[in-house]
Amino acid sequence: MNSVALTPPNTQPAQHRVEFFRLPAPGKRDPFFGLSRGWYYKAAAAGEIRMVAVRQRGAVRGVRLVAYDSVCDYIRRAAEHTEPPAPAWTLGWLSGLVNRQQGHLSEAEKNFRGVLEDRTQAMIDRGFDFSLDYEVINLHGLTLFDLAKQARGADRQAEREQYLRQAAEQFEKTLKIDSENVAAHYNLQLLYAQLGDEKRSAEHREAHARYKPDDNASDRAMALARQRYPAANHAAEAIVIYSLHRDGAPGLAGKSAGQQAGGGH
Repeated sequence: MNSVALTPPNTQPAQHRVEFFRLPAPGKRDPFFGLSRGWYYKAAAAGEIRMVAVRQRGAVRGVRLVAYDSVCDYIRRAAEHTEPPAPAWTLGWLSGLVNRQQGHLSEAEKNFRGVLEDRTQAMIDRGFDFSLDYEVINLHGLTLFDLAKQARGADRQAEREQYLRQAAEQFEKTLKIDSENVAAHYNLQLLYAQLGDEKRSAEHREAHARYKPDDNASDRAMALARQRYPAANHAAEAIVIYSLHRDGAPGLAGKSAGQQAGGGH
């Protein structure tokens, strides 16, 4: 295996940095590292990362925030661990996310390319083939697109066009796997427009409009469901507190638990 996937996160400060981010909702993953809510709780309980709880004065519920740098530090420690070593593909993926978030695009591009192209014996034995993972392919394409945006000026025009074409190739790969991928169509319309191919740009603009989810319909359906099922609405909050003194609670007289299903406190 080459060393591309193991390129560690760059430690130099970027101009804009995230300090804290909200714990992902149940069943979701955070937008920075793609990790689940359960993973963060386990890592915090083990002392591997830092989380803080924030709430307004007098409020019962609050919000849990994850310290971004503590996750970066965890990834660096994992990269140094050798007994046993952390999976190279996982380190490549996470290092790419960190480097991209911190603005170190060249390192991030190497990380994502390593995840997509490396084929180790361990990966073969376990049947892993990340070359077909369109989430990584799209991130690789986005990183190349961002590198193109940094190549400004007439003297870097050739470099810029090369990055644009490489980015377009990545999103075209995604469409061979998932022809309705919204992110790929969206970025291809922008890429081909900058490359001067208005026909292909229009094709992907139409495809994006056709496959893009109706956000208004989704939001309305969620709002109606929350109104109809108060117990589920309560359980879906970022931090859920159940009163031990509510009617029907174990060991207390009063309404049955079934009658109280609609109440959260």
